[in-house]
Amino acid sequence: MNLQASSYKHKVFWLIAATFIARCILAAMVELGNDEVYYYTYALQPDWNHFDHPPMVGLLIRFFTLNQHWLSELSMRLGAIVCAGIATWLIYCCGKLIRNERTGWMAAILYNLSVYTGIIAGLFILPDSPQVVFWLGALYCILALVKMPQTPGANRWLLLFGLLAGLTIISKIHGIFLWLGFGAYILLHDRKWLRNPYLYVAVLISCIVVSPVLFWNIRYDFITFRFHGERVEVKQFAVDINSFLQTFFGQILYNNPLNIILYAAAFFGLKKSGMPANIRNMLLWFSLPIIIVTTGVSLFRSTLPHWSGPGFIALMLMTAYVADAVAARRKSFYFTGLKISAAVIVVALVAGVAAINFYPGTLNPNKDIKKHGQYDFTLDMSGWRSFGKAFEEVYKADLRSGIIKPGTPVLLENWFPAAHILFYVNKGNNIPFKSVGSLNRLHKFAWLNLGKENIKQGQNAYFIASSNYFIDPAELYGNDFSRIKLSKVLASKRGGKTTRYFFIYHLLDARKELLLTLPVVEKSAD
Repeated sequence: MNLQASSYKHKVFWLIAATFIARCILAAMVELGNDEVYYYTYALQPDWNHFDHPPMVGLLIRFFTLNQHWLSELSMRLGAIVCAGIATWLIYCCGKLIRNERTGWMAAILYNLSVYTGIIAGLFILPDSPQVVFWLGALYCILALVKMPQTPGANRWLLLFGLLAGLTIISKIHGIFLWLGFGAYILLHDRKWLRNPYLYVAVLISCIVVSPVLFWNIRYDFITFRFHGERVEVKQFAVDINSFLQTFFGQILYNNPLNIILYAAAFFGLKKSGMPANIRNMLLWFSLPIIIVTTGVSLFRSTLPHWSGPGFIALMLMTAYVADAVAARRKSFYFTGLKISAAVIVVALVAGVAAINFYPGTLNPNKDIKKHGQYDFTLDMSGWRSFGKAFEEVYKADLRSGIIKPGTPVLLENWFPAAHILFYVNKGNNIPFKSVGSLNRLHKFAWLNLGKENIKQGQNAYFIASSNYFIDPAELYGNDFSRIKLSKVLASKRGGKTTRYFFIYHLLDARKELLLTLPVVEKSAD
């Protein structure tokens, strides 16, 4: 038995090592996506909270980029890759705790075969990357608590849960579902926990950990809560079928359709598996609420399929438990499913990287060069390195010719593609940037304006537009500058064909002082 346990532990170590190497290779091959490159701003200007999310992802980026001394796609994503390895070990430990080592091994495989946990949170640098680690740590604490409630150190697991739940929340606000799930379990299945004073200490610990986020939001008029509230608030009960279908099928795709089939089979096989009721109920409460809420809101508002991602982690454990329990009778079904699931992920990764890096031209060509490449998602992760170098040459040439003066800024008006411009154009070139636009479009960029001077009367600036997200600067700043001149059009190519066009504008002679967009501080702070 010990030899078998050691064998599965070694398999998990090899799985972590192999996936670590594979993720590092992929991370270095593909440019940063819209969301990833945006979170660079969190590392550039650390804070107790940010416009759209808590601070953890920014701290992760800052740590693994060596305080921004090593900036590359690999270093930016290294935190997510390390988190994926830690999470793989944690889910193995959870599976081992609820049944045995083989259960943990199968859960670890399922974790890495999910698009959400294996790629979205495990390769790309997002708030989900640290969130899933703390979520799994908190889940382990609760499973240990339910599995061994009478042990002397049981209350320590409860306190540790409070800490990890708090850390999950300051990674991404969705971590609140940990307490909602545990609270529902207590109220409906095991109310004796309400008599345990350590439960309330655990709640207090979570509140203390989360308090900086709350105080920051008090200062900035609860901007984070208002922003997310507007995203999920149901203003009218008119069913949006398109939104529902996108979220429903998006969740299936994000969690790997083959995995979903295995989850469904395991769900209906729960009774025959012999899983203890307390473990089953706990896993369900840590799974279904966030999935149901995300899907339910999508009936009325647009949602993103990965919001429910952490809820599928408990389903992985449930599936691994059932698969191990019925292995003698239905071994071929689950193990064949895992093999096919692995093949699907490998094919998807190879096809995705090939499309992003090598597909000739764009997936959506257009005769209108201002719409060429529109809606082509592959362009979010392609062509920015080369454009950054090209713009640097344009900027230097304009300086030499006297068209602009040193310190002429690039004006930004929307967080995307502003974040790409910041990372690939401004970074390392000492080209300043300033943001003028609405707070709802600029997000964190309004905070990056703090301490910067406004655009002075008579000053010039640059504006960069791309054909896949084209916007005419005359519509934005036509009243603010005496003249707006298209200076240069650069074609971005892939596979020898044009993917999109970059339009470089000169905004000349500001008519008056142009105020930068700044964060709105709550009124009582004035």
